[in-house]
Amino acid sequence: MSGIRRSDTDDLVTDQSDRAEQMEHLQAYEATANESQDDKNRAQLEKEFPDIDGSLIAAIYGDTKDLSETREMLQELGRQ
Repeated sequence: MSGIRRSDTDDLVTDQSDRAEQMEHLQAYEATANESQDDKNRAQLEKEFPDIDGSLIAAIYGDTKDLSETREMLQELGRQ
């Protein structure tokens, strides 16, 4: 066998370098990606209802896909 044998440390450094490049690429993509209307609606609802968990807002909005219907449900939850 005349091939170069890489150590575990070399593999680890290479993996970390690849991950860093992937993270940079993902962050650049997210920074330039356009927000969908659903994203904008969820953000608006989160501003209107800061006391309600964002994941709950996202789940309710995801089920209805209707801004006004979701707003009504969140108002009811806020009263309790």
